[in-house]
Amino acid sequence: MRRALAVAAVLALVALAGCSGTVSEADLAENATTNWSTTEPAHLTVEGDEYRAVYRIENRTTVELYQRDAFGQESPLPISALSFRADNGTVYNHSAFEVDESSRRLTLELPARSGQLAYSAPAGSKHLGAQTVVTGSHRVTLPANTTVGLPVLSRVHPGNYTVNRSGPRTEIVWQNVTSDQLSVDYYHERDPFVLAALFGLIGLVLLAGAIHYLRALRRLQRRRVEAGLEFEE
Repeated sequence: MRRALAVAAVLALVALAGCSGTVSEADLAENATTNWSTTEPAHLTVEGDEYRAVYRIENRTTVELYQRDAFGQESPLPISALSFRADNGTVYNHSAFEVDESSRRLTLELPARSGQLAYSAPAGSKHLGAQTVVTGSHRVTLPANTTVGLPVLSRVHPGNYTVNRSGPRTEIVWQNVTSDQLSVDYYHERDPFVLAALFGLIGLVLLAGAIHYLRALRRLQRRRVEAGLEFEE
């Protein structure tokens, strides 16, 4: 009897886990500042541990959103602060969308066929990974005082991009993205100096260790000579 109850409890937990979604209505209803004046088909602005995406939608009724893990497995993208600005200037909040979540995709039924879609999604530590929702040019605005360029500390995919500076912020621009994913690893502008200081400190420690070893070796040689075990050349 106890075993049957335990099995039933496990099955109930599995069922509840399957019913729980990645995105809640509270997430979708969050407020966020949106740059509706952007001119690119896609503009992603990274702030802290999330990014704000604004996409130009042309003659579409639905958009599917997903993320991929390290093994290439897809799962619904956990978005928040969902909104849409129609071509006539009307801004719709999350309640104007029909949202359907499967095991692999989050499907948004849009309130209008053309306009701008905006939402927020998680970003990693000094890393942005996002699907390409639309075609055409893409712009990524990195957090203040961060940049790309040094191969050891940064990586940008796909290639064929330009890097611009706008005040304290770095912008990466692709004129035409054909890949289905964007990936940017960036670094804080002070990181190269911190890394150089760290390597310098390691070098000093190794040098001090080498000097200590040589001095100890010479002392040992002198003692062996004094004991008559070795002869000086």
